[in-house]
Amino acid sequence: RIVNRAIHALFHCYQVTIGYTSSGYNTSNMDEKNARLWIKLEWKALRKALNTDSAEQKLAIRDALVFKGSNRELYQKYASDEIRFENFEGLAAFTYILLSTSSAEENKTRLLEYLDRIYSIPSYARSYGPITGALYANLLYNKGYDFKTIRSENVDLGEEVKKLYEIQLPEVCRDVAGSLALNY
Repeated sequence: RIVNRAIHALFHCYQVTIGYTSSGYNTSNMDEKNARLWIKLEWKALRKALNTDSAEQKLAIRDALVFKGSNRELYQKYASDEIRFENFEGLAAFTYILLSTSSAEENKTRLLEYLDRIYSIPSYARSYGPITGALYANLLYNKGYDFKTIRSENVDLGEEVKKLYEIQLPEVCRDVAGSLALNY
């Protein structure tokens, strides 16, 4: 735990040197019933994406992004804070998990254990960002993404995954999210 916290803190120091800020996130919407529903569905789809490959993985990633999109459509005014929170804390969490594990399988196990711990927390407003960002960062990492290109806290990790995996989303995510939810 000491090593994890040290890596986490050092990564935040690095982020600050390239212009990230670490305060002022308003993600209070994540404690509302609908937001919690969408984020839990997103996590279930991301879990599936980490445990599958090829076509099935791409569908699970698409589903996760549809659930994320549904949440963002419902709570548009919080989107920029969500992006910054997932980016700032998610990349730090991804980094310490990656650097403190010795294999891809151990990394995935630790990431999913972290997700299980967060899943049961009664409030997501200050806890969902690190795991959500780390899950998307892991998908980017598995495709050889160059994280050095992220020079801003405003980079949407979900959008980067969408581009890298060539995912097409519906114009309005909530139009299809309900039917996709039945699979999760």
